[in-house]
Amino acid sequence: MRTDHTLIGPYVLGALGEDERAGFERHLVTCAACAVEVAELAETATRLADEAVAEPPRGFREAVLRSVSITRREPPVVDGVRVPGGSWRRRALFALAAAVVAVALAAVTFVVQERRVDELREQATAQSATAGEVAAILGAPDAVSADARAAGGGGFVVVYSAGQDASVVFGVGLPALTAGRVYQAWVGEGGSVRDAGVMTATAPMVVHGMGRADLVALSVEPEGGSDQPTLMIGAISLK
Repeated sequence: MRTDHTLIGPYVLGALGEDERAGFERHLVTCAACAVEVAELAETATRLADEAVAEPPRGFREAVLRSVSITRREPPVVDGVRVPGGSWRRRALFALAAAVVAVALAAVTFVVQERRVDELREQATAQSATAGEVAAILGAPDAVSADARAAGGGGFVVVYSAGQDASVVFGVGLPALTAGRVYQAWVGEGGSVRDAGVMTATAPMVVHGMGRADLVALSVEPEGGSDQPTLMIGAISLK
């Protein structure tokens, strides 16, 4: 079992077996140079993990393990003078670290870019679907609109279509709320109300399943919404 400097990379990468790891840790107790290099590589690995957690490409771990398992050649001899082993080992170690960092960063960049593209695609699809629904309700031949002022400033508008069995609710000049508070819409029928969803101060929200609703109301609730309104700020009659 080897316990020399060539095991620094595999040790930091967690690629040693139990016996080799135990032997190398005994070696670290008596070798300050190796202990320093292990600490430096471990710090680099930790920074990479903190900056971006992503699934590396398939085969990445195997490629790294293959690269660090290659048997080191002896330092070259030039004009009968042997190049100091410590200097060679340090250069090789930093070359290995640079290669690992480069591959890891490439993997992270690829995955992050792919996830961002997927997120944007999903957002665009959702926005397109909402825009289509809003257009259908606003353009319905039986669409009616009403508005109301809201306590605390601004107001909101409701456009309702019985034929679409849906309505569009959107704020007009509603103030931004403090952290932990949200706007929530409600649909009323016969004196009772049901949750219609949490909404922002500006984006239109589509409410489906209006049925025989005769009221749309707006309240301010804790983040995530409430089962029943706690601070009603306005209401619009649909009758």
